[in-house]
Amino acid sequence: MEKLFTLLELQRRAQEALDLAALAHLSVNETHKLVSYTQALLWMHEDGVFHLEKASGNAILDDTSLYSQSILNELRRSRTELDSQKFLAREPEPGRYVVIVPFRTQSEGLLGGLWLERDKAFQQPEHHLLEELAITYAHALALLKVRAGRKAILPSWGRLKKSRKYILAACVLLALCPSRLTVSAPAEIIARDADIITVPYDGTLEKILVEPGATVTKGQVVAQMENSALSAQMDTAQQALRVTESSLARLSRQSLAAPEKKSELTAAEAEIEAKRLQLDFAQSLQEKSEIRASRDGVAVFSDRHLLQGKPMATGERVMMIADTEQYQVLVRVPSDSMLVLDQKGTLDFHLNVSPMTGYSAAITSIGYQASPDPDGLLTYKIIGQPLDALDLRIGWKGIARVHGGWTVLGYAVLRKPLAALRRMTGL
Repeated sequence: MEKLFTLLELQRRAQEALDLAALAHLSVNETHKLVSYTQALLWMHEDGVFHLEKASGNAILDDTSLYSQSILNELRRSRTELDSQKFLAREPEPGRYVVIVPFRTQSEGLLGGLWLERDKAFQQPEHHLLEELAITYAHALALLKVRAGRKAILPSWGRLKKSRKYILAACVLLALCPSRLTVSAPAEIIARDADIITVPYDGTLEKILVEPGATVTKGQVVAQMENSALSAQMDTAQQALRVTESSLARLSRQSLAAPEKKSELTAAEAEIEAKRLQLDFAQSLQEKSEIRASRDGVAVFSDRHLLQGKPMATGERVMMIADTEQYQVLVRVPSDSMLVLDQKGTLDFHLNVSPMTGYSAAITSIGYQASPDPDGLLTYKIIGQPLDALDLRIGWKGIARVHGGWTVLGYAVLRKPLAALRRMTGL
């Protein structure tokens, strides 16, 4: 009867243990009241690895010692038996008897156990007592692990220090502060209402006659197509027309003496008309070989040496003719960063030539759909008109910040990470 009361007391104290240290002390020291032994060790099993947690009598454990390594090796060899049996008896050497009592639960599996030693064999009644006690120790150990996990994830508010409470409260208030959604994107100063100068026909662009940024006037020749073949074609058309006209004059004289020749005059006149059309077409191409400015303004292009001598197709752009006083800002927002924007909103931008100077622009248009840039990136094109009369140059680049709606700071900070997480997980 005394053993039964002792068992009940140990079970109650195990259930009331506040932490692993208290449970470990109870299991290796107080279990002696129920079953006598000379040495007890509490071993743990975590993530498939065995280690010694505590020894009876507050002895200092050294996992690298021969004694500790022999125990750990025996536990590893008995791994399969520990999953299925309630009690393992060993006799490592004559006069030294060992019992291994595993702690297991159905939900957590093998958690640890007791290693008990003495100089005489353990009896069957002692086996039953240790098995009953092991059930309580196992559930107490599992409960402590659950509590430790919860504390690690979310510490109790009441146990936090006052300074940490203030910091946490400040972080919460800061996360709830009103904030405006913004997105940063590349910006460029572009011409407004510029004329595009293109290649008139398929051929080689022989020469560009103006420098980038040069002032041009309407009708000025700005580029020259290679026209040697056109000159030869026009000479051939002129010669063919003269021959046909000579044949017509000869037939006219002959028809006066021979009326049957008059029927040939109609065919000769039709041939002359065809030759004249060929000559006019060659002359028009010859005139188009000189590419002229369509208006007064400035020639906007990067480098003439990149275009000279290059075969080009009809309609391919050579340059723009623009008014340097008429410009706007173009912002390319990547499709995965786009916000819901106000069509009458504003944007701020900084240029690389003067990064310390900020500018503002009124949004005049927002692309309805994303379109690919020359580098293949899908972006929404936003056009803005600078609000002040600024001395800006077409082609300058920088960075723009486009403003969206209002929200809380916490969402503004976590918006992109949340979007990235959803793309990765598909949730």
